[in-house]
Amino acid sequence: MDKPPLNPENKERKIIPIDSAEKGKISRITREQIAVYFFESGVCLESKGETQQAIFEYENALKYNPDNIEAKEALRRLTCEEETSRIRSVFNKNINLCPKDAVGYYNLANFYNDEGERNKAIECYKKAIELDPTLTDSYIKLARIYEKSYTLNSDTGPKIIEIYQKFLEHNHTKNRDSMMAHHRISQILKFLQRLKGHREMIHLVRNKKPKPPTE
Repeated sequence: MDKPPLNPENKERKIIPIDSAEKGKISRITREQIAVYFFESGVCLESKGETQQAIFEYENALKYNPDNIEAKEALRRLTCEEETSRIRSVFNKNINLCPKDAVGYYNLANFYNDEGERNKAIECYKKAIELDPTLTDSYIKLARIYEKSYTLNSDTGPKIIEIYQKFLEHNHTKNRDSMMAHHRISQILKFLQRLKGHREMIHLVRNKKPKPPTE
């Protein structure tokens, strides 16, 4: 059976309903061929940036062959991307409408953090703290990003400690986060002390003058 010509410009294509009687008349090989056609059409549309039409084509492919793994994966991926794009748009719109809303920046920071956009998340957590220093969850999540993203050293250690200390200043409840903050401050201080001692030892070794040879 020849493939129907690709028609990626068809904006009105609908999902083709197939009743059980019609399915019985179409051989399995034919259904798979038709599914491949719709999948290839979806790929073509997706490459042109026509996401919604590509989704329709992938759905059509699965109507004819529910076992088409490529169509399933493409549909799942595009659906997730569409939802992510929608959520991003909503959060940014809220920020534009209410630029002084600390919770809006906090929510946007959480979104960026979940998407792995850590630099953007850091900026939004900082902005949330600037607008509302009592938004304590922002301190905890900001500190955790620094700990996950950067190597602990003499520069990052004091910065992380400062974030945890500010959290403790504004958190007046003894809870798991406050206990964790105290614990992390203690651990980082011990690390910095060991690091300082290690560096001092290296400095002494490097600057130790050799004894003059004895005659």
